Amino acid sequence: LNLSRNRFSELPKSVKGLVHLQSLDLQECYWLKQLPGEIFELSNLLSLDLTEGGSLENFPGEISNLINLRHIRLYGCQGLRQMPIGLRNLTNLQILDYFIAEQSSPGDVGNELAELNTLNNLEGELEIILGGRQCDSQAANLQMKEKLMALNLNFSALEKNHKEVLEGLKPPVNLGWLG
Repeated sequence: LNLSRNRFSELPKSVKGLVHLQSLDLQECYWLKQLPGEIFELSNLLSLDLTEGGSLENFPGEISNLINLRHIRLYGCQGLRQMPIGLRNLTNLQILDYFIAEQSSPGDVGNELAELNTLNNLEGELEIILGGRQCDSQAANLQMKEKLMALNLNFSALEKNHKEVLEGLKPPVNLGWLG
């Protein structure tokens, strides 16, 4: 279902009725601030594209119900402050292009690098935003993501131990680009 470049601020809750939906394209839906929780009931969804969804702030609920999800594109979601809860359970995930490991408030959950630990089928490019919390960079288990070709690490001004974090991340040996 291609709803890209629409000017709506919210998706209708009736989207949960699309039980056989496999792809939801919401690219460049700049005014979309939040997805309805019902979207996480679409267990046949394979691809969720939120590229350039600049106003998207968070995910309501747990994404782990989307057991068939293979692609989630979040690049350009500059307003996003929290990763979806349960991301670590999507072990078939192949494309995740943007990950936030940053604490913007004390109650933030889902932003730990450990959420990446079991996602060993990731391929292509991944950008990780780091900062604002003590992080266990080894928990990301990046060395096991052998299909990952490019890794972009973006340290915030709050992150003081860049070198230790980078050493702990241990990127895969076949990585073609590190930035």
